[in-house]
Amino acid sequence: MRVRFLQRVAAAFLNAALLLTCALSGAHAEVQGSANAINFRNANLLHRADPWVYKHTDGYYYYMSTVPEFDRLELRKSRTLSGIGSAAPVVIWTKHASGIMGANIWAPEIHFINNKWYVYFTAGESSNAFNVRLYALENSAADPTTGTWVEDGRITTAWDSFTLDATTFVHNNVQYLVWAQKPAGSNNINSNVYIAKMTDPLHMDVSTQTLVTTPNLTWEQQGYLVNEGPEVIKRNGQIFISYSASSCDPRYVMGLVTASDTSNLLSSASWSKSSTPVFQSNPSANVYGPGHNAFVQSADGTEDYLMYHAYSDGTVNTCFGNQRSMRIQKFTWDAATGKPVLGVPVSTGTVMPTPAGDNRFEAEYAVRGGLATVMTYANASNGKDVGFINDASSFVRFDNVQVPVAGAYALSIRFANGSGTTASHKMTVNGGVATVVSYPPMAAWGTFSTVTVNAQLNAGSNAITLTYNSNFAEIDYLQVDPISYEAEAASVVNAQVVSDVGATGGKKVGYIDTSNSYVQFAINVPTAGIYTLAARHDNGSKAAASHLVSVNGGANVTLNYPYYAGDGWVSYRSTSVNVTLNAGANTVRIAKGAGATELDRIELLPALQSGGRYRLTNRSSGKVLDDANAGTADGNNVQQWEDLSNTAQRWTITDLGNGYYQLINVVSGKALNVASGSTVDGANVDISTSTGANNQQWNIVNVGPSTYKLIARHSGKALDLIGASPANGANIRQWPDNGLDAQKWVLELAP
Repeated sequence: MRVRFLQRVAAAFLNAALLLTCALSGAHAEVQGSANAINFRNANLLHRADPWVYKHTDGYYYYMSTVPEFDRLELRKSRTLSGIGSAAPVVIWTKHASGIMGANIWAPEIHFINNKWYVYFTAGESSNAFNVRLYALENSAADPTTGTWVEDGRITTAWDSFTLDATTFVHNNVQYLVWAQKPAGSNNINSNVYIAKMTDPLHMDVSTQTLVTTPNLTWEQQGYLVNEGPEVIKRNGQIFISYSASSCDPRYVMGLVTASDTSNLLSSASWSKSSTPVFQSNPSANVYGPGHNAFVQSADGTEDYLMYHAYSDGTVNTCFGNQRSMRIQKFTWDAATGKPVLGVPVSTGTVMPTPAGDNRFEAEYAVRGGLATVMTYANASNGKDVGFINDASSFVRFDNVQVPVAGAYALSIRFANGSGTTASHKMTVNGGVATVVSYPPMAAWGTFSTVTVNAQLNAGSNAITLTYNSNFAEIDYLQVDPISYEAEAASVVNAQVVSDVGATGGKKVGYIDTSNSYVQFAINVPTAGIYTLAARHDNGSKAAASHLVSVNGGANVTLNYPYYAGDGWVSYRSTSVNVTLNAGANTVRIAKGAGATELDRIELLPALQSGGRYRLTNRSSGKVLDDANAGTADGNNVQQWEDLSNTAQRWTITDLGNGYYQLINVVSGKALNVASGSTVDGANVDISTSTGANNQQWNIVNVGPSTYKLIARHSGKALDLIGASPANGANIRQWPDNGLDAQKWVLELAP
């Protein structure tokens, strides 16, 4: 096996030598990753409407949307879905100075058809902005952000009227166009949705123009009678067309029509319509008028996402201006009907894990040096890996590995090693001290496995380099995640591993019920210090429970598991406690405390930064914790308000060393305080001179990605947004811990 590999080395040496100069210069590298490889929040891109994204076979997402000036077409290119908002726009076309295509440039979509790029878009006339029709551009370059975009003129429909929002799809080798248009001779209907067969990417067979849906339901007639913004997704033997209805202000909603994929799509009778909206405003989350969506898959193809625009202000009375923003969230499928379940739009305070694969950095796109060469394998994650990392000059460097806060993270390295013996690389982070990563031998080249190394990363961008050390291994990708350990993979003593599809690894540990029951984890961290141990668990016992946590045989600390009404043994939540770990190997034991709960996994998260300045965003409303009117007097009220990025909305968090924290408002210099030390439900929260009293101390508990609850030490009650109100000025109080979103706060370091 070693001989065969050395033959491969010799055969490729000349090619590698030719590549050497440009590899060392970084010519092969490109920017990968999103602004945050761990999680993201909406809005993904401000001031954009009618979003569209095309996931191409080259591994890129190509994104277009309506700009608020309605005067140009922008194209963004991103390796990751969550990274679209931070991708630089390229202007590929601007409106005409006069005549057609001179106003109201709306709803562009880019598609790759017959080895060419096409953009379908809506445009009006300079002298009559609302006399909109469908137009197209084309580009033969492999990369549509380069090359020349050529105007192809208007796409003609069966009659001439107000026409907009074209999309296209292929089914059974037939290309179809779907769009919105005012029906011939109609005065009251603004637009229906139609479908037609295309004879080529620029022309339809107008004789096939067929009605798909008309706004005949009350929820489609708010403000205007509108069906528009159609988008197509195929799954489970069905073809679905989502569309947007009513006025495109906060009254906008989404509907769905469905046809069997064996039916005649050019027959109106084949299409059935949802009787109620499938996606609509969520006032409690301050999300209004969601619509004009796109459907797209995660980078690794395992998850489905809805991209849409929405408002954060329900009082907006126009579609024009810059109030709309692009948002992304995952959706699922109904097992019984096979239809998409879009859910409800989430608040801007909801932190979501990045789409699967967005935290992955492909080696073939990284900086390569020395002999390192891109190889092709069917089983590689993107069809390629990097091999011939065969001498001291050979390396792969992953740039732009972005994490939200400094701390320890898990780096998973997918590799191939067909050399017949263990191989190794030296790994450095940001040019620091090298550690050795070993790769056990695999059955053959093109067979892949994964090793995980925990490493300390800086907040923001990091560079991770793998350099030749011994023998031969190829690198497929590097992936960054929180450090986590599955309970069922730990040492389970006098407890039981239980199968459950809701558990992260399909299993969990239950029956931690006796005084000698425990789950013991062997943990390795790169640096000594305080970590937040977050436990994913389920508590269906109908009573509060706890476990006792000890580190390296030390004293126990209590990990509390509240019981929330309605929870069962498959209702998973997160809770946390801070632990102090040594650099390197540690033993963490989680043993029976009080009551009963089941343990799914633990994560080791960077602890809150003592002395750090934070913004606290309520998960329910998406608004931030605010010192009312930037007051400085004792007793000044604390409320929520939209984020103004001022110091009245910034809080310095200090670890008191006793399991509690103090929050000092930046503008006033005063502490977050339960008024008068009251223990009653609904007691007001204000600011007051710091005294160190228990009513100014808060237990900050992780309840999800970057999300926490704050429990007042003196009362055991939670920091709560009254009534889960979405309004500016809504009051903040203490209230019994109920596990609801009004008591969950996103904590982010902020200037």
